[in-house]
Amino acid sequence: MHIIADLYECPFEAIDNAKKVESILTAAAEKANCNILNIFSYQFKPQGCTVILTIAESHIAFHSFPEESKAALDIYTCGQNHMPFVILQEAFINFLPGSCKTIFLERFN
Repeated sequence: MHIIADLYECPFEAIDNAKKVESILTAAAEKANCNILNIFSYQFKPQGCTVILTIAESHIAFHSFPEESKAALDIYTCGQNHMPFVILQEAFINFLPGSCKTIFLERFN
């Protein structure tokens, strides 16, 4: 499953801390039964962050634009034992978007 989510109207403080976003996505990936291989995070100045988790099943990528109250989330998992919708739910709970545009792609079907 490949989920592409554009998060709008997010509170600045919810999406502007790379370490906090990393912690949220790491916990979400573990909750979704994903096997984390590597984590990269970068805090932009004066604002914004990028967090990428390489997982055995593919990847989770997050890019924030707090000055515009927006964030982009890409969740791609392969296999049957993983729960990408859990990661999306955790993103909604923690990044608090007022609205969201989401695309769901079934890959290789």
